Amino acid sequence: MNPTLRILPVVLAVASIAIAAPPKGAKTLAPTWDDMAAKKKAEYVYLESQSAYALENYDDYALMARRAFALDSTDADIAAEMGMIILANSRADSLKRDWAYGALKRRFFSDPSDYLTGMVLANVAKRQRRFSDMVQVWETLDTVCTTLTQPGEELARAYLISYLNGDDSAYDKALRKYESLESGTGKTVNLSAEKIRAFAIKNDTASIVREVEELVHFAPSDPYVALFAGSNYQYLGDNQTALKYFDRACQLDSTNGQAFMAKAALYHQMGDSVGFDREVFLALRSPSLEVDSKLEILRGYVAELYQDPSQEKRIRELFSQLVAMHSGEPEIHSLYGAYLYEIKDYSGGAEQMGYSAALDPTNEGTWSDYVHMLGLAGDTAAVIKQSLDAMRRFPDNLYFPIMGADGYRMQGKVKEALEIANSVGTPENVKPSALSSFIAFKGDLLALSGDTISALKAYDQAIDIYPDNHMALNNAAYFMAENNIDLDKAERYISIAVRAENDNPTYLDTYAWVFFKKKDYNLARQYIDMTINLYNSQPHDAGESTDETEVIVDSDDEITEITPSSEIFEHAGDIYFMDGEPATAVDFWRKALALDPDNERLARKVQHQTYFYK
Repeated sequence: MNPTLRILPVVLAVASIAIAAPPKGAKTLAPTWDDMAAKKKAEYVYLESQSAYALENYDDYALMARRAFALDSTDADIAAEMGMIILANSRADSLKRDWAYGALKRRFFSDPSDYLTGMVLANVAKRQRRFSDMVQVWETLDTVCTTLTQPGEELARAYLISYLNGDDSAYDKALRKYESLESGTGKTVNLSAEKIRAFAIKNDTASIVREVEELVHFAPSDPYVALFAGSNYQYLGDNQTALKYFDRACQLDSTNGQAFMAKAALYHQMGDSVGFDREVFLALRSPSLEVDSKLEILRGYVAELYQDPSQEKRIRELFSQLVAMHSGEPEIHSLYGAYLYEIKDYSGGAEQMGYSAALDPTNEGTWSDYVHMLGLAGDTAAVIKQSLDAMRRFPDNLYFPIMGADGYRMQGKVKEALEIANSVGTPENVKPSALSSFIAFKGDLLALSGDTISALKAYDQAIDIYPDNHMALNNAAYFMAENNIDLDKAERYISIAVRAENDNPTYLDTYAWVFFKKKDYNLARQYIDMTINLYNSQPHDAGESTDETEVIVDSDDEITEITPSSEIFEHAGDIYFMDGEPATAVDFWRKALALDPDNERLARKVQHQTYFYK
């Protein structure tokens, strides 16, 4: 047999294996006919296990490999295969793992030309800190596999690992091996990098400099060698020499974005913001630099500076110049849109995402960002229009019908919103969470339309599909509470959501409202207090707002606190009134009315200082 051993891609369960040596002094008996038949059968089963592995039927592979070992545990190939399975099982005990390692080791040294087995054995030896074995395996492979360079490179690394673990003689062996490799291949960046790592272990700066200069002398016109040299001088703290080599890399290859960015990064490290900006702008304005390289530089530059408001004008100008130079590149528009989104210029971001979507109409992610930013910009008509367009392009993405229908909802056109929602079938391979969210959204629309029965069915269906849809649980519970329908079920639904997210004030408010409807005013009061306290304890960035909160800007115009919505204040007033504290109730109603001054019901409550049932 000539097995091909491998590292298993899955952890395989291994049955207990009795591994025992024959008693000392026992006579070796001639094999019986049954023994020979078992060996032949073991060989057949073993070969079938290899076929199963090749077909990625790993369970069958493991079963057959164990069966082959049970039939003939003396075969070195089969034993090594069994050893591989044991070593792949992190739960195997130390005794089995030691036996498995020994089986693998015996198999390799019986045929040192088996490179793959040797590589696996060396890696296992390294993990198990058997460093002498690791070195021995790579020395053997380096001797046997003379046409390959990897064994020599790995051997040099193995020597360095041994040196770091106490073998003082191994360091010089590693250096001699690197010199031997270099004599065969000539100097290369990769090989010099390996040698420099070895020199760095001993902080041998002089050897690092000598190696870098020898490599530069060997390949003076290679821009990557110049870049490598600059990086090493930067590591050594010699920034001027590093700049010299980065300049050379840029001159040798004006399209090498990596060299431009390395130079800019060095200026940034030195605290030279002028030099940093200059190099970035030179690179991005270079007509010879590829667009992909520019995008790579631009991402790093924008990420570094976008949080500084004073840089906004400069970044906008830079994007404008790039758009003019590369007007047909959708990724530039997309990156510009992402930057504008980060600085909360949602209208500008939507405009750039629109350009990107027009240039590459097949990019689903760009369309999602486009519609999302239109919504943030408050352009409801555009949200509807572009969502309908995206629905035709990406019929399996439920985000677009939700956004389009929600646009109609915001315009008060619930019928049109339902028409969009009802026009969508069930896409193939849709995630349960996404489908649940879509059906729950339909439930919200049905609730708005007054179709109570259909709304409840939609909520139940959404929750059945994905029981962890906490928003669906919340909305269903609130709808049932508002309509005094099955309040026990409403309590059960919202309790699940609150247990999962006990710091979500929206869910706590619903919980309070369900208890209010059940006339348990004491519990209702406890939960509405928790709701208001959570809002008051959450700081937010100035200018940030949601449908359920109002931004209160402090004197520094930086840190703000958000207050509950008018609806939550009204709930608090109703609850406190029914719990016997009318004065506190009126205070809450006044706060609610301040946020919603056109609400006639609230005005009546404040004016008459009493609760109205209708």
